[in-house]
Amino acid sequence: MSHWLIDGIEERRRAALKASNKAQVYRELLSTDAELDLNLILDVANALELASLDLILERFEENEEKEKLLRAAACDAFQLFKTLFVAGSPLDQGKTLLRASCLAIIGDRGSDAARWLRALEDTGDWPDLPINSENWGERTWATLIDVWLRLIRKRGWSDRDLVLERIANLRSSQMEFEKNYLDGVTTHSAKATALELIGLYHLAKAADILAQFITEGVVDGNHQVQQLLDTHFDRAQAACEPARLIELEPTTRLLAAASAQLVNNSIWTVTRGVQENKS
Repeated sequence: MSHWLIDGIEERRRAALKASNKAQVYRELLSTDAELDLNLILDVANALELASLDLILERFEENEEKEKLLRAAACDAFQLFKTLFVAGSPLDQGKTLLRASCLAIIGDRGSDAARWLRALEDTGDWPDLPINSENWGERTWATLIDVWLRLIRKRGWSDRDLVLERIANLRSSQMEFEKNYLDGVTTHSAKATALELIGLYHLAKAADILAQFITEGVVDGNHQVQQLLDTHFDRAQAACEPARLIELEPTTRLLAAASAQLVNNSIWTVTRGVQENKS
């Protein structure tokens, strides 16, 4: 089984991955950067991300070949994004890190993504996200990115506590900032802006649910956490469609797929599976 987009970039994919491996060797053994064709790496990374998003839409658990194709594409996309220097504002950097980390989880490289994110903080390269911005749209996006990166990074109880704290702060600040933000938006973009906020709120709630599940194994007395998560991902997706939110829509799809993987890999799910097999 193949995919039209993946088939069309096979040669460039091999070249980009070869360059990525070269960059890793230079950094780890020589402590320097190799000269790379960054445009090639970025183009292939974007193409593999797009293919992954398409395969997620077509995803069927019983189709083992399609699952393998998705995992391979997502794995390679993560590898290439990890090679690139993330340019732009802290918010743009955060969005790229989040997408790449989701791809890592989907590609069965979640532990590599966690190590990568921890290293970014240790080296001072963690983006300074505007979680206290006066601009409510920026603040909401920044909080969303921060909490999901912390869930993926999994750096002890401090990250879990900060996830819950950040989301609580977002809720408590909503009344103060949301109205002024929406009032300042032009009539032409008012609907799209409001729908984007709705989608972001549902993704923040999904992060809240996942944080509780990862540490406690249950949310509001419910062990079937995937159903709760799917409700919020579906509502976020529904908010994206009428407004064609070209940043939020793919982020929602990646987060939904990655969170399902995190739930399946959690100690709680594995333990319950063992217990059910024994009974």
